[in-house]
Amino acid sequence: MSARPCATKLVWMVERRRIWRVVAVVLAMGCATGGRREGPEVHSVRIEGARKLEEGDIKKRLLTAENSWVPFSKKQYFDESAWKTDLRRIEKFYRAQGYYQAKVTATEVKPRGRKAVDVRATVEEGEPTRIRSVDLLGLDDLPEKDRKLLRDQVGLEAGQIFIVDRWEGLKEKLLHTLREQGYAAATVQGEVEVGLDTRAADVRVSVDHGPRYRFGALSVREHTPSRVPPWRVTEQAAADTTPGDWYSLKAQSVAEARVFRMGVFGAVKVSPGEPDPGTLTVPMQVDAQESRFHTLSVGGGIAVDQTSQEARVKSTYVDRDFLGSLRKLTLDAVVGYAWIPTFYATSASGAQSGVVGSLGAELEQPRFFFRDLKLDGKLTAERGIEPAYRYYGGRAKAGVVYAPTINLSITTSYNLELYRLESGSAQLAGGAPTLLFGCPENCVLSYAEELVEWDERDDRQEPHRGYYLALAFQEGGGILGGSFSYFRIIPEARGYLSFLERDKLTFAARLKVGTLIPSSGGDTASPIVSRFFSGGNGMRGFNNRRLSPQFVVPRPGSPTSGYTVPIGGNGLFESSFEVRYGLTGALVLAAFVDAGFVTREHIRARAFRDDMLLAFGGGLRYRTPVGPIRLDLGYRPDIGPPLAVVQSPGTSLSYPRRSSCFGIGRGPSAGAPEGPCVIHISIGEAF
Repeated sequence: MSARPCATKLVWMVERRRIWRVVAVVLAMGCATGGRREGPEVHSVRIEGARKLEEGDIKKRLLTAENSWVPFSKKQYFDESAWKTDLRRIEKFYRAQGYYQAKVTATEVKPRGRKAVDVRATVEEGEPTRIRSVDLLGLDDLPEKDRKLLRDQVGLEAGQIFIVDRWEGLKEKLLHTLREQGYAAATVQGEVEVGLDTRAADVRVSVDHGPRYRFGALSVREHTPSRVPPWRVTEQAAADTTPGDWYSLKAQSVAEARVFRMGVFGAVKVSPGEPDPGTLTVPMQVDAQESRFHTLSVGGGIAVDQTSQEARVKSTYVDRDFLGSLRKLTLDAVVGYAWIPTFYATSASGAQSGVVGSLGAELEQPRFFFRDLKLDGKLTAERGIEPAYRYYGGRAKAGVVYAPTINLSITTSYNLELYRLESGSAQLAGGAPTLLFGCPENCVLSYAEELVEWDERDDRQEPHRGYYLALAFQEGGGILGGSFSYFRIIPEARGYLSFLERDKLTFAARLKVGTLIPSSGGDTASPIVSRFFSGGNGMRGFNNRRLSPQFVVPRPGSPTSGYTVPIGGNGLFESSFEVRYGLTGALVLAAFVDAGFVTREHIRARAFRDDMLLAFGGGLRYRTPVGPIRLDLGYRPDIGPPLAVVQSPGTSLSYPRRSSCFGIGRGPSAGAPEGPCVIHISIGEAF
């Protein structure tokens, strides 16, 4: 009976030895491949004598790099053959910047301790070669407007240092400008004579523009099988490449965007054929690869801040040819669970949790009577939880979208919304429900809405250049019925500018104003579901929807003390200025300043003086295929007033007048009782 355990132990010892042998072999293979060192570590790389060019710019071109100070970064090892190649790279880079006489005069590899080296190269820069003359030939018979455009593209003047990159890009810039103006068969030739002794460069460019061309016949490359009739593709592309219009590259790219916007193609290419000198036209061909017409996607996510948490699962089904004619049917289902204020603070005052979700169906009918008009209808049912209330809701929308250009869209719609509002965990008495909701539990909104958008951003997901303008109107009640009569207007503007190589430095700004004017009944006559809330992406000094007038509700078991919940307001102002700098290909550093307010009454001029609140902070973005993952930390200084707080008639509850920064210290009165420090985590830029 004792032999079996001993045998089992012996087998285990043998197997364990085998395992360690396998591990040792694997580790040895790893060391023999990717982990092998090529030499000592590089402690530093210095370029002595670099004064007219930045040392850092030179080091970026070298294979030999020094160890980074960033923890866990990859070690850099010295390779003698790579360093010899780098010495030639230094001289080549100087020549490209106009210093043809520059040379490396000395080099040193000095040991630093037993495992590292300091690498140094000394350069003698010499004097730069400058442009002596610039001749642009072949423009005499062009219209004055076209001549000016070409001259503006040159960018080379006598006296400038001759830089190769500027010269090499010049011919392409001139050719692009000519073709943009319709000279589809233009050619550009050029040469530079560089005198090494005289350190002078003579630039000569010859332009053969040829005749000006117009767009010719438009055809569609047919694929088998194909569900999209060619005339539908031609109709979209011809909006910007109409036969007879002047040929241009911009119109060609816009035509591509128009066809792609149909939503049924995975790839679109609009290409010119050979220019026809007989008719002075350029034939065009559209090659559009159809994507899948039926897609089903399932995903999930979480939303986290200091006042609410939520976990959701979402499923979306899309049919891009529902009953033919390229009708698009989208079905959405979302189910989740929400906790307010947090999933672990279930016994805190005002804490509540529950199931949230929605069901939605949207039908889009393209080419409603004509090409640029689309019919859009939508039905949604949802269940939600907010700090001040819970609700069941249903929404219906019927509208038309007019998009005459790729940048402009005008939407007009009729909307009907029904809400069954509940007071959450708070037991409100007397006139509190009407004061809180603007209506006694059941709200019916019936309104018309108009939205005008002009979008010139280079990338809607992560913009670097361009601007976005929007203006929205709502007219509720009146002849449309519903529980409320009101007027609401929201203008918004965003702008983006980028600098440095690959747009590493981006300045972004946003401005948004909103006002809601009830027809009668004062400020409390507006429905809470239409009021303005800010915070989160709108103003990062507050958690999501927490920048708002507050309502005091009693704490459970305490007749004299209470806590506050946001109830929204009729006036809104939000502004943001942000600087983004790309640290690496995927990591971006950001700093921001936000300003804003939400007022109980509709917006008035004095609110910009009396109610303004500020926040500043910084954050990180990590770029992913679905958009940047964003982490922001905002701080609200003691500038501005506390939030507006109201109570039920006849009550006088005490409530916190200040709050701390993550439980540390005592916060400012500005924006109280909300805390001054806020963390935001989300996917996508704030704006």
